[in-house]
Amino acid sequence: MKLEQELKKEVAIALKAVFDVDEEVVLQATRKEFEGNYTYVFFPLVKSLRKSPIEIGKILGEKLIENSSLIASYNVIQGFLNIVLKPKVWLEVLAEINAAENWGQLNAKNEPILVEFSSPNTNKPLHLG
Repeated sequence: MKLEQELKKEVAIALKAVFDVDEEVVLQATRKEFEGNYTYVFFPLVKSLRKSPIEIGKILGEKLIENSSLIASYNVIQGFLNIVLKPKVWLEVLAEINAAENWGQLNAKNEPILVEFSSPNTNKPLHLG
């Protein structure tokens, strides 16, 4: 996905700028109970940088907000930097999807397909048994 690659690149640039660290950035979806769209786990850097996780997260988050056109805000929870994207980013993604003529459609392979459907007994509860 183009958005995720761009975000990874921006995080890598910020890491290099503030901590002189070259590492591959891996993003993951933020857990439901926390605010954010993507999470960067920086906990492995704590030992080598000799700073607290909160301090590293705040420095990195501020650098990202200062230099990124994608990031609206962030929050730090121990060794996790949760990144919140700007609303305009989502509008651009939706516009790109809308402009794509065949978005979400697979090319025909001319192979037979199997369509399964359930046929529950209406007099009994539905179960997987």
